[in-house]
This record gives sequence, structure tokens and C-alpha cells, in this order.
Amino acid sequence: MSENLGAKVTWDAINKMVTVDTNVGDELKRIKLFIGKRNAFVKEIPVPLEVPAEIRGNLTYVPLRFLGENLGFDVGWDNVTKTVLVKKKISIQVLFFS
Repeated sequence: MSENLGAKVTWDAINKMVTVDTNVGDELKRIKLFIGKRNAFVKEIPVPLEVPAEIRGNLTYVPLRFLGENLGFDVGWDNVTKTVLVKKKISIQVLFFS
């Protein structure tokens, strides 16, 4: 999912850590998630997780809302279709002239 949102993802098998790098403006934002741990790190600051990242089979599952929001997206849920919605946030600059 992270790669589809424009982020670079790396896997560290020794530490069981997923690193997600993305650019926010001119700044690199690094997110680190550890398999089975309830804390992630965003720009080296610990952040509690509702659920930890986990491995099932050959796939790594990460908390979607946490990751999407930290990559700068709005994350929602459509209860009718049982679908997660990930949308790019829109920044609007309003200029006032007098």
C-alpha cells in the first residue's frame, strides 16, 4: 500500500522492521514499524499503535489508518461497501485582496 501512495518501503529481516520513507514538501519523513511491537517511530519519535504490524504467510500487515494518515492522506471507512477509503489531502491557499 505504501508504495502505491508514493513511499519507498524497505524490510530489515534481522530487526523485523519495516521502514517507510516519503517526502513531505522538501522534508524526508521516515516511519519505522516493528513486527509485534505496539510502538512505531515517526521521525524518530515513538508513537503508540492500536495494533502492531504482523506477518501472515509471506505478507506484512501494517495498521492502515496509522500509515495512511502519517503519509499525509485522509483515511475513512465506507460501512455500506466495507471499504477503506484513502484520499489525498487537499491544501487550499486562500489569498485576500483589498
